[in-house]
Amino acid sequence: MQWMHIAIAKKCMDFRYAEEVDGDGSRLDFRVRPRPVFPSSVQTRPRHAKAKESMSELIHLQPAVSGLVVPFQPDSACEVVSISYAAGSLTIKVEASKALTEVVFPSVWGFRVLDELDLTEFWSQCSLKTGWLFEVTDGGWKALELQRVHFVSGRLYEDLREFLVIGVDDCVSVLSQDEPRLRTASS
Repeated sequence: MQWMHIAIAKKCMDFRYAEEVDGDGSRLDFRVRPRPVFPSSVQTRPRHAKAKESMSELIHLQPAVSGLVVPFQPDSACEVVSISYAAGSLTIKVEASKALTEVVFPSVWGFRVLDELDLTEFWSQCSLKTGWLFEVTDGGWKALELQRVHFVSGRLYEDLREFLVIGVDDCVSVLSQDEPRLRTASS
């Protein structure tokens, strides 16, 4: 049995690999055994160091948005309280101090949930002072996905639209062909 030490700098871990080799050099068995040590041969750096080095290589999008008509104006307590996806339909519950609304997308092609800090490029146009439901007409998640060669939905469905539901903490981007339906109830 031979032992090889391979340092994985990305995870800042050292793994020990065991490999049985036959007499003619062919591999018979391969097993991985993690070993939680940091040998001096491994050069570690902070997880975010690579991101700092390549900031100039990152994609910078300038979003364009338009607000949609909503049943209540947001306040400082406006937040996304639940997200439910079933059979291609997405329901997002948004709650403010005195109102609760369900935002229903009967047919969605995709959605993502991000913290508002991950969407700072939207802050100049989207804030709880101007609304909580927006259509992103350019420079959003859809534009980002269209830069990928294999984003098939964005190429097959030219009428695919992007919507953004914002709250105090969570924001939901939705790709859909239709505007959402809103159902309001008192909270």
